[in-house]
Amino acid sequence: LAVRDIEHSVCPDVDGIAVTKATGVSHLQLLDELVSELEQKRGMTVGHTRFITMIETPEAFFRIRDITTASSRIIACNIGGEDFALNCNMQPTGEALFYPKQHMIIAANAAGIMPLGFIDSVATFGDWEHFRKMVRRSRDFGFMGAGCIHPGQVTIVNEEYKPSAAEVDYARKVIALDREAAAAGRGSFALDGKMIDIPIIVRAERLLRRFDAITARETRTLAVMKG
Repeated sequence: LAVRDIEHSVCPDVDGIAVTKATGVSHLQLLDELVSELEQKRGMTVGHTRFITMIETPEAFFRIRDITTASSRIIACNIGGEDFALNCNMQPTGEALFYPKQHMIIAANAAGIMPLGFIDSVATFGDWEHFRKMVRRSRDFGFMGAGCIHPGQVTIVNEEYKPSAAEVDYARKVIALDREAAAAGRGSFALDGKMIDIPIIVRAERLLRRFDAITARETRTLAVMKG
């Protein structure tokens, strides 16, 4: 079934494919080879199609380091909470899934890819204020984005995973003051009563790069929608 799905999915208009129930390195390398063949046959640049790997079994969880580095196509990883909980005989609660999701975040960062998802169950919706708080908490834990299963989730996810105006302003202040400190020969400085050193400066730089990337993507999407 995966082969048929991929045959119908690989095209210039599709940037990536979610590989559900990833089992291990050989599984992902086989799919990589299949996609490469399809890209060549269809006149596409080999490597155009990216993978988002879904960890949904305990066996895959213990291979997560190998899975996240199995192919250069892999740009993100996610724990499929409902299936993972089912296969581990646990309830899909935030508390039960906390350890595997946090482990996935660390593994994804070690592999240089994006950790996707929520700290709680993806099935949480209806109470939108609660959902917003959960998404905000997920970002604090290191998630960089998420898929949605309900239209009402989309705007909230986009808003909460994008750096806020206040965060962007603060990051810009950090960068500006860092330049001033460097010019004066200082390795650290104070801002709003807090000492600012290298980790905070690097975090500010990353936040601004993320903000710029999201803003550019939003601009492209809007242009496409306008035709």
